[in-house]
Amino acid sequence: VPASYVEMVSSDTVVLQIDGNHRHVQIASIQTPQLQPRPGAEARWCDAEGEKAEQTMRYAESLLSQAKKVAVDEQYIDESGILRAQIYVDQLSLGQELLYKYLAVEDGESTTWCDS
Repeated sequence: VPASYVEMVSSDTVVLQIDGNHRHVQIASIQTPQLQPRPGAEARWCDAEGEKAEQTMRYAESLLSQAKKVAVDEQYIDESGILRAQIYVDQLSLGQELLYKYLAVEDGESTTWCDS
């Protein structure tokens, strides 16, 4: 489905215009570092994770804002109403690009973004 970039919300969530509507789209099949600890996960979060999340957002934003063509392949809508989808930037998977740059890991893969 064709889309156009509006803004980054977090390291894994983007606002895209799809069919004339602004939609929050979470990149499917990957996990990215978080800007802030999730409730209950404070012990596993550190400033380095927040910095990595900012780096992830800057990289994704640069790809999306310079793209000639953005498209989404919808996967599903989660319980909070967020669309989970593969996002393609000039026919490249945004999720794969983040994996290649070590700015994400595959869903289900255990990781810590903090130095232990």
